[in-house]
Amino acid sequence: MRSLLILVGLALCISVFAQDRVYKRVNPDGSVEYSDQPIEDAEVMKVPKGSTFTMPSTSVGSRSSSNRSQSNADTSASYESLEISSPKNDEAIRSNEGRVTALAKSVPSLIRGHSFRWRMDGRVLHQEISSPVLQMTSVNRGTHNLEVDIVDADGKVVISSEKIVFHLQRVSVGN
Repeated sequence: MRSLLILVGLALCISVFAQDRVYKRVNPDGSVEYSDQPIEDAEVMKVPKGSTFTMPSTSVGSRSSSNRSQSNADTSASYESLEISSPKNDEAIRSNEGRVTALAKSVPSLIRGHSFRWRMDGRVLHQEISSPVLQMTSVNRGTHNLEVDIVDADGKVVISSEKIVFHLQRVSVGN
């Protein structure tokens, strides 16, 4: 049954390139065969067109710093919220390697020209990044504070998250 589902899935994927036609034949042993090429004694199956998405065009050009500052001023009020969705506040994380993954969620999504700036225990962790995901390694065991800001192209804070606390549990060398 599982192989049949995989075969059907592949056939449907292939059908996009096969002008929306799939040929289906049931063999004497009961197995089902799909193809994008005509097969003897095959039934023609019409496959609906898949959905598509076209990206809106954007203008790429240089703006002067005064235009950039004006643009940032216009967009600064457009964030409704910024929060750290992972780890949860007061969450205990077990990682003997000291790995912690943090995830920021902004409404709306990050605006072009803005970036995330992460702080742990009051220190900036990295340069500004455009991804809402932060992978931390070699984090010391214990309790830590984590915050994230969205900053504009000039490095000014547009919006900040609430501070969350997480507890990293690692094996102690002394244990």
